[in-house]
Amino acid sequence: MTRRIQLFSLVLLAIFIGCAVLQFLSAGDIRALMLNTDALNIPTVVDNIISQGGSLSNWYLSPAPYLFPDALLHAIIHPFAESVYVRLAAFAALQIVLLFVVLWNLAIRTHRNHPIIIAVTITGTLTWMSVLRGGPYDQLMTAGFHYGAFLISILIVTLGLSNTTSYKRWCGIAILCFFTSLSDNIIVIQTTIPLALTLTLIALFDAEHRTHRLITAGVAAFSSLLGSLSYGLLITHDTRYPIEFNVNKFRVNADGVRDVLVDFLQDHHFVSAAMLMCVVLAIHYFIRLTQRLRRTTPIAILSIFVFASTVCTSIGLLLATTNEMTIRYFLPVFSWPIIFCGLIIFNIEIFGGKFPVIVSTISALLFSFNTANLIDANGIDRTFYPPDIACIDNALSSTTAVHGMANYWDAKYIQVFSKRNIVLAQHWDVLAPMKWITTQDYYRDTYDFAIISTNASPPFTLSQDLIVKTYGEPQTSTTCGTRIVLVFQQGE
Repeated sequence: MTRRIQLFSLVLLAIFIGCAVLQFLSAGDIRALMLNTDALNIPTVVDNIISQGGSLSNWYLSPAPYLFPDALLHAIIHPFAESVYVRLAAFAALQIVLLFVVLWNLAIRTHRNHPIIIAVTITGTLTWMSVLRGGPYDQLMTAGFHYGAFLISILIVTLGLSNTTSYKRWCGIAILCFFTSLSDNIIVIQTTIPLALTLTLIALFDAEHRTHRLITAGVAAFSSLLGSLSYGLLITHDTRYPIEFNVNKFRVNADGVRDVLVDFLQDHHFVSAAMLMCVVLAIHYFIRLTQRLRRTTPIAILSIFVFASTVCTSIGLLLATTNEMTIRYFLPVFSWPIIFCGLIIFNIEIFGGKFPVIVSTISALLFSFNTANLIDANGIDRTFYPPDIACIDNALSSTTAVHGMANYWDAKYIQVFSKRNIVLAQHWDVLAPMKWITTQDYYRDTYDFAIISTNASPPFTLSQDLIVKTYGEPQTSTTCGTRIVLVFQQGE
């Protein structure tokens, strides 16, 4: 029976992955995010370094560089997929597989019955939500939106739940914390601090494994701090947001945190119920811990951690965030309750232990029907070459133009999906270089062509008059949808 459940679980997992990828290839809602300029950040960096001989030191990366694990995964995929479009689909599939793997290990570590089907069911739920319910769950399908750090967080927490002394495990935690905090500092408030607090708190009341838990907490905290401080050793151009502490910023952040929580939970009642369940169980396990009623179990530790992660993330965003509050920062807040409640509910012996099998089967069928309808309506794009980019390529076809300029939202999108191997430098509306998630290699004193978006809002609307004044009258001017292509005398 167990082997049949395992095989059936893998079939269901394949269905979830297949449907998610097909949703992207069939122009589902998830495509808009996956083709967004910000989502093309990591694929562009990896392609520049591997295929074009670029250097990481020349890049102005995002405040979180996302080198680990996001860029690493794209680097692994790169030799096996010739186009960025295919790599995006492959990355989405690989990240879902990794989500399943870390959840499977978490289910095993928390002593769940039939851990593989529980992991598949939770993975399927999060995949279904990523495709059909949007943010922050849709980050599962992309690189560069903190989901890679969240996957590593699950793995770190899983290793931290162990009660056995193991130097290899501590080394694993240290390596994961170091490289993840170096690549994405948000893991410090979402994982490292709450994990260290949780293990320290438990050690205060539970003498069993006290030394082990304190060492684990120390290893996680110290490694994350070291990784965060090592940022400057790897990244040449520092783009991290400065941390500000003032009353006015605190008030703005407080309003932002409240708005994100209220707006999301009003539309996701079952997530609200899951969060409430987590709070109740965390209080229950904490009371039991303080009264020393019995040995602290891994699920009890996880419960307290989930509560601590929610609190630490919210407080951290209140104090440290200097940019606009966005829902992607709350990924652990809205995802951990689903994971934790799934571990609890799907472990209950309902229907002879087949409850997660029933749930995941129904979810897979509904997901398949939805995907089939989408394919029937839109077909499947095996290659992505939209008419506006084809028009731009055609406007350049009779020239040797290679180096161009565009605004931030157009530059990567057009460069990645053009078939002419063009390079686009990002500029503000006043034509000043916009050195944000781009490389110094793209900039030149003169350009062969410029692409102007007629529907971009300031400061992303490149001024045609200013361009002509700076670079002279264009040889040709072609309108491609909402963009105008100005071709100048060819550069050397």
